[in-house]
Amino acid sequence: MLNWVEIDAAAIRSNLGQFREVLGPSVALGAVVKANAYGHGLLEVAKIASDSDADWLCVNHVGEAVRLRTQHTETPILVMGCVEQSALPLIVEHRLRPVVYTAQTLARLNELAVQAGVVVPLHVKVETGTHRQGVLEADLPRFLEQIRSSPGLRVEGVGTHFANIEDTTDHAFAEQQIAAFQRIEALVAEACQRIDLRHTACSAAALLF
Repeated sequence: MLNWVEIDAAAIRSNLGQFREVLGPSVALGAVVKANAYGHGLLEVAKIASDSDADWLCVNHVGEAVRLRTQHTETPILVMGCVEQSALPLIVEHRLRPVVYTAQTLARLNELAVQAGVVVPLHVKVETGTHRQGVLEADLPRFLEQIRSSPGLRVEGVGTHFANIEDTTDHAFAEQQIAAFQRIEALVAEACQRIDLRHTACSAAALLF
């Protein structure tokens, strides 16, 4: 072997400990291990994270989540990226938490959940400024009504994604996004009567705000 990478598990544990200290005990900590844990090793880093009191594991692709489920049987796993229609059965089979923002995904997931006799916990992604994925505020009432009328679905969480938060020292746009998210998640809470989790903070957001 001509080259290799050595990962210091103690450094990863230390980093997670720092975030736990910043967040405090009342905030859930989700370790993002997408893209093979950013090249550090999916299963290896996920084990370190779980052993270091991470409450959730977060990935981008459903395939990553399925691999994690074989090792982390009870840990909540959030699938943050787009899940193709053909892969939605894996969400139900492996008890995964999908991020959702399209009516087509809701319809197919509900169909699969009803067939399996389960209720799938959803995380609604709302658009606050990134303009990449997410439900527009104007479309939210119709989107939530579809969930309410789907017996196989329930809203567990609502989230968004900051734009350019680590690229500037001017936080005006980030503060606009926070205000928009607070307004929108209040609408979701009113419509759903209960939201277990609200999440917006990537690493930079957690450190800056």
